[in-house]
Amino acid sequence: MKIYLDTIGCRLNQSEIETMARQFRAAGHDIVASADLADMAVVNTCAVTNDAASVSRSKIRQIARAGVNEIVATGCWSTLQPQRASELPNVLRVVTNDRKDHLVADVLNLPQKSFDLEPISRQPLPGLHRRTRAFIKVQDGCDNQCTFCITTVARGEGMLDERLDRGLIAGQWAKTNALPLTEALLKRGQQRFNIYCAQCHGLDGYGGGPVAVRAERLMEGTWVAPLSMHDQVVKDREDGHIFNTITNGIRTMPAYSDQIKVQDRWAIVAYIRALQRSQNARIEDVPADRRGELP
Repeated sequence: MKIYLDTIGCRLNQSEIETMARQFRAAGHDIVASADLADMAVVNTCAVTNDAASVSRSKIRQIARAGVNEIVATGCWSTLQPQRASELPNVLRVVTNDRKDHLVADVLNLPQKSFDLEPISRQPLPGLHRRTRAFIKVQDGCDNQCTFCITTVARGEGMLDERLDRGLIAGQWAKTNALPLTEALLKRGQQRFNIYCAQCHGLDGYGGGPVAVRAERLMEGTWVAPLSMHDQVVKDREDGHIFNTITNGIRTMPAYSDQIKVQDRWAIVAYIRALQRSQNARIEDVPADRRGELP
């Protein structure tokens, strides 16, 4: 199926349609540059001003005139005026903001866990909404209910990105990293791991860091030794679970949420996976054209 995505308003709306595009593509559908090429369209509406609401309605009508018979209306105006949105031409579904993160799964009748994906690389949207820079959604809603701002009504109370900030997707641990895996991310993760984690876990992750060794000696067996990163129980944990442990601590390990920023915690998770892979690597893991460099 060919999908056209359109948006009005803020950068948050732009970020959301990029997420939808990634999910639609993962399910085997194509994102097209214009409505006249599409079988279905999703319009992320805006209500920050009367003009934005008017443009939102106009966009939906234009897409219907272009021949799209299945239109999904979502976003702030559609949340505030769901009945009016449903009455616009060819609108078959209205998805309010509280269900927007599940829009693609709901429309395609797929489980949300189908989209627990590792975004190896970003593929920009085609057409007018193509952007060189990616926007990352870090918060939704707002707790400052200013009298002049309708967005707080449409978006609700402040809500963090569940996957990025908590390592969760629909209440379950995210299986993969919330950030794209790059060489820069792994190098950053190695640096942060060596600063914050290696003191107990050791540079190799086996649990023989200087703090752990000294504590074991001084506490005469009462010290709870850190788990080896290479234990099967750790290797079997989802990335979101490991992220949560770094964030909130466990047993004698303190919480690091105040010392290590969110992106760096995910970088550490990525590096831990690299450490685990390094201890169980096979010759097949090395690209054929690089194997000659091995000692």
